[in-house]
Amino acid sequence: MSRGASRTIATADAVIATNTAAASVHLVIRVRKFSIIDATGPNGTAYPIANFSWTLLYQKQSSVAKGEALKALFSYVVTAGQAQAAALGYAPLPRNVVSLAESTLGELETSTGKPLP
Repeated sequence: MSRGASRTIATADAVIATNTAAASVHLVIRVRKFSIIDATGPNGTAYPIANFSWTLLYQKQSSVAKGEALKALFSYVVTAGQAQAAALGYAPLPRNVVSLAESTLGELETSTGKPLP
């Protein structure tokens, strides 16, 4: 892939993972303002069209059982499930993004406003 100034960028998963992690260190990671598209990385080799996949969950879950199941699923996806990322064609999430996901999952509540276990 060519990226400005006639530079060629490799699209290998390792390059994407390395540059995503490097770029995310310099970004303010917040739920409402977050992008790694066209991040320049430490040596200008970041893959310019990489991005994260997002899942939207209701903060207040109408069913405690379903809310607990969703929390358990997405907790697995952002922690232990990251070991499967490369085999599935994804780059693993940087640690600070995992921390954001974990803290966001910790905000899930029952319909009465109590934290989900």
